[in-house]
Amino acid sequence: MRNEAGEKPSLGPPAKGLIDDVHASLEAGIDAGARFEDQGGSGALFDAAVQRAITAIKSKKRHELLRRFLSVGPYIDSGPIPPEVAAEYMSDADVAAAIRFIHSSVINAFQGALAEMLAVRPVVLLTREIGQPAGDPGTLRAFVGDTVKARPLRRNGWAKAADFHLLSGGGGEGDEVTVRGVVEVKSYAISAEPLWLQVEKHLARARRGLLVLGEEYAGKRVVIGGGVDGPARIVAVPDIWELPRSFRFETKGEHSFLVVEPPEPPAAKDRIEPLAPNRWKVTLRWSQEALADEAYAMTFWYMGELGRLLYAERGVPAEWSEMTPEQAGQNAVTMMLYYAILRARTVREESRAIALYNSYGFGYTLGSNFVDRHGRREVLFYEDLHEILATGRSRTKAIDTDHPAQRCRIRGYEHRDSDAAAR
Repeated sequence: MRNEAGEKPSLGPPAKGLIDDVHASLEAGIDAGARFEDQGGSGALFDAAVQRAITAIKSKKRHELLRRFLSVGPYIDSGPIPPEVAAEYMSDADVAAAIRFIHSSVINAFQGALAEMLAVRPVVLLTREIGQPAGDPGTLRAFVGDTVKARPLRRNGWAKAADFHLLSGGGGEGDEVTVRGVVEVKSYAISAEPLWLQVEKHLARARRGLLVLGEEYAGKRVVIGGGVDGPARIVAVPDIWELPRSFRFETKGEHSFLVVEPPEPPAAKDRIEPLAPNRWKVTLRWSQEALADEAYAMTFWYMGELGRLLYAERGVPAEWSEMTPEQAGQNAVTMMLYYAILRARTVREESRAIALYNSYGFGYTLGSNFVDRHGRREVLFYEDLHEILATGRSRTKAIDTDHPAQRCRIRGYEHRDSDAAAR
């Protein structure tokens, strides 16, 4: 759809630095004796975390809308849908719901999993700092994710609790387990008050009892410890730096490839700040934008996985015969997003669809930040990028009275005279 000029998209080097850090963080947890839900090295733990994110995505009722979005999709033009073919397409409301689901559930699930894995290393460092108090039996360890569950405050049963629990004791019949700390991880910016309230809620739930690696500890066997200052309260959030907006085109053979500058965190390591006795804030060295960039890429990969399942039996459409089922799934979602843009009923619906459509073609950094002079997202084409490299803006001339100059730009992009040579 977009390669008519022989140009091919490239997301640049994938955020290998971020994924390398994920594996290093998991290895730090393994070396420190942290307890994970799965066994194996960092590769096995990473794969298991991705599969758990997918399981959570599939458990949502609206996941079926996503499957229908790839296989059925929106009507292929703007305007009213002819009644005689309406049953062959998704309704505009269902299309909008499917796209909201991608943003609210699919992207967020992957982004959250990445943040939690990156938090393992600073959490085990803090576990060492907290140390083992005199007279507290058992070794203090970090328990990751659903290795520990707690009872909700107003009902029985076991449910997801804090992202990490720092526990000591336990292991024997009748033993007590001591909660030395809890950790809440976020993959996005959030104000401090609700974050710390969530930490306190985790401690309140722990007092009702815990399920640790499948072993039940009733409330009377759970000690909320940590000395005179109480248990450690820890929050972990991403940094706020923005991804680089620099890009260029490189020619190889008959094709011109888009290359986006890879991210490089300004900090060499995560920041651990003591805020008060037994209260810490961890700032991951990777930013919210960097996490979102990788989460969008993982989401596009997941569309390929859905394609593999969708076309496993019936095969890919004849017009896509040269594609693998995975490639067909990714092509299908891109095509359906294009139609969804045509059928968007509100600016918000259009913006959500454009964010995905652009990002799947050009990467999150450029795709989600291409806007017109009013800050409204616009569909991005290669011609726009060439113009931006030349002048810093695109679509600077009016086509006619109905199509005035839009003066589109990449938010955060700073044009330099040398950029014109990168065309």
